[in-house]
Amino acid sequence: MAIFYLSLGSNIHPEENLKLARKYLKKNFSLQKESKIYKTKSEGFVGNDFLNQVLCLKTNNSAESIIEIIKNIEKKIGRKERKEKFSEREIDIDLLIYDQVVGKRHPVAMKVFRLFTACHGRFVCFFLWPRYIVM
Repeated sequence: MAIFYLSLGSNIHPEENLKLARKYLKKNFSLQKESKIYKTKSEGFVGNDFLNQVLCLKTNNSAESIIEIIKNIEKKIGRKERKEKFSEREIDIDLLIYDQVVGKRHPVAMKVFRLFTACHGRFVCFFLWPRYIVM
C-alpha cells in the first residue's frame, strides 16, 4: 500500500468545506495522520484568509487515480473553475507526495516545488519532515 500526502485549503466557508473534504477522503482512503488546521493570508489577490491542512493517507490506488478522486471530491464540494490563478477557493486539494516520491521526476507530484514558496508551505515542511525524498 502507498502512503501519500494531500494539502487541503479553503477560504469560502472553510471550516465546513475542510470537514466535508476530510469526510469524502476518508470514504476513499485510510487516514493515517492529519496536521493541525492553519490560517494563512490570501496571496496574489485580496480575499478572506485560508484554512489549510495536510493529511497523510494510505491506499492501493495509483497517483493518477488519486488525482481523479480528489478532483471529483472538489466538484462535489462545489469548487468552481476560475480563470484567475490566485483566487478564492471553495476547496483546493493537491497531491503533495505519493509513496515517498516528490519532485520534478515524478509526473504527478510536481506542484510541491511551487508549494514551498506558497503561503501554506511553511507548515507543510514541519508536518512532513523527514518523511519525503526530494529528487
